[in-house]
Amino acid sequence: ERIVALGPWKGLVAGAVLLSASLLWIGYSATGWAYLLPLLLYGLSNGIIEPIILDYIARSSPKDSLGTTLGVYEGIYGASTCVSPLAAGFIGTFYSPVVIYIVLSFVSLFIIPIARKLS
Repeated sequence: ERIVALGPWKGLVAGAVLLSASLLWIGYSATGWAYLLPLLLYGLSNGIIEPIILDYIARSSPKDSLGTTLGVYEGIYGASTCVSPLAAGFIGTFYSPVVIYIVLSFVSLFIIPIARKLS
């Protein structure tokens, strides 16, 4: 509730910045222990972004089709969870794996303009 109370703009910007920073940090981590803090930041960023998105979906969808709307959202989320490792493996085959994290870091910053539209 506290995160949702921040509103879409503040919450999503904070989440996007943390997500971007954690992805860059993960890309340049050299040892297993070096992944610990950036992965914690990644989890924190997801913990900020996810409730705000789900709250927005719940508030903006018609009450009689809320289950369908959330089901479609989770279906897309699940499909991306399946496709992402394949795409990352393909990119990692031809480029350095660090490239994946750099690209994802910059892509995650596109959350900020979306947050502006949600506000």
